[in-house]
Amino acid sequence: MKKAESVVLQVQAFLDFKRKERRSPITIRFYEECLDHFAREGKWPPTKENVLDFLNHLVDGKQYKPRTPESANYTYALYFRALRALFRFLYDRGAIERNPMQGLKMRRPRLVLPPLPSPEQLAQVQKIRCQRDRAIFALLLETGIRPGELVALREDQIDWERGILIVNGKTGPRPVPFRQTVH
Repeated sequence: MKKAESVVLQVQAFLDFKRKERRSPITIRFYEECLDHFAREGKWPPTKENVLDFLNHLVDGKQYKPRTPESANYTYALYFRALRALFRFLYDRGAIERNPMQGLKMRRPRLVLPPLPSPEQLAQVQKIRCQRDRAIFALLLETGIRPGELVALREDQIDWERGILIVNGKTGPRPVPFRQTVH
């Protein structure tokens, strides 16, 4: 069997397995895009060196020009996750002798904090007549919490003295400080 046929069949088996696990169509599309790219340009059989070469090729700017260093690291992390899942699947089923992702560490994308609201933004918020709406906009601008997190916020999750919200986000509860201006 030729390299291209082999990789395509392996990727297709992985995608079929993920569909049987009832993964969302968005997740399946994510895997398809990343793994199709690897099937076209990656080397087979996979080794740590081949995988690292492919991942670095994504962000080195030769064929793919990232907009920023942050977007390059984000792309690297996305492909890393997809390849890790594929190779774990293939290794567990005996399709490959070694998992090339074993021992590799993912480059984490740098988190960028939202900028503080500008004086102009705060002045616009102060023009809002309804006190409730003004508080909502000020809290969203000040803390960077998601609108859904704000809607789910209860009064017992607000520590007025310390100026901290306990927000239930995607990854569980987290403390979010707020300033006196929002108080």
